[in-house]
Amino acid sequence: MPQDPAHDLDLTPNPAALVLLRQRGHLFPWVPVALALGIAAYFSLPVEPHGATVAALAAGAMVIALLARRTGPALSPLIWALALIAAGAALAAVRAQSVAAPVLGWRYYGPVEGRVIGIDRSASDAVRLTLDRVRLREVSPA
Repeated sequence: MPQDPAHDLDLTPNPAALVLLRQRGHLFPWVPVALALGIAAYFSLPVEPHGATVAALAAGAMVIALLARRTGPALSPLIWALALIAAGAALAAVRAQSVAAPVLGWRYYGPVEGRVIGIDRSASDAVRLTLDRVRLREVSPA
């Protein structure tokens, strides 16, 4: 007599899935940890990513979040963690680009005017001046 194929299926969740299912409803404190992992990943990059890369990362985080809503209760927290890690990296990139100071793309030789707000020494023991309200001749203010 042939056996029922559904009878051979092992429908018990694996131990890792059981742990996640028991934690259901108590995983919210892990949200800042996942975001921090994404932020740390961004700051560990050797070069600054392009704007299109950051936009793709943010869009990817949204797609992963939508996917997490459609998965089962055992896998959903892990997919949410991936979405939050991607979102953390994208948020760090956007914030870093929004607060970046203007940088000259060339060597400047000429007078520099400004108010001295700090004097200290660099690692090579050279005098370092910190200026406020900086003006460079023939360079438009940023």
